[in-house]
Amino acid sequence: MTLFRTVVLAFVVVLAACLGAASPASAGATDDNRWRLFVKISNDMDNVTVPGYPQVTPPAPVPTPVPGPNPPSPAPTPTPPGAVALTGLGVSRASFTTSQGTFVRYRLNASANVRLTFYNRAAPKRVYTYAIRAGRPGADAGQNRVFINGRVRGRAVRSGRWVMRVSAVRNGVDTPPATRRLTLRAR
Repeated sequence: MTLFRTVVLAFVVVLAACLGAASPASAGATDDNRWRLFVKISNDMDNVTVPGYPQVTPPAPVPTPVPGPNPPSPAPTPTPPGAVALTGLGVSRASFTTSQGTFVRYRLNASANVRLTFYNRAAPKRVYTYAIRAGRPGADAGQNRVFINGRVRGRAVRSGRWVMRVSAVRNGVDTPPATRRLTLRAR
């Protein structure tokens, strides 16, 4: 409240108190009637404009939100086609011979084909694609595994250090591959 409004309001209150005490008509007036008069005068003061002073408007009251029941949780968004991820990859033996072989186990979040690609660390331009096979989501170890020995598509692979890349393929879209290093020893 501005200083001017405070002074005027105090003057009106004092004037109303003096008139109420001196007036015989208001001798029977109760405190309730005086309070109503005070409230009416103070409400009228909100609409008074004084030349040379800027008009100050009180800020609008902010509505308080009414707490209600919890909103329903949004439905889970389905994975769009092609958005499949390789969530796990493991090798039973990282170093193996052609007679021993090794198992590659992988885990997917959706059904997809799996591409295993091998390249020799000494000659990375020579790439072998081992298999493209169907994989299922979840931890079904019997379905999501491949046995690897020293042969790729019927051809013997020379011994050495190899890098295996595994990626999931769905609708022609490859996921970022997971990489494991393997060592194929001579027999």
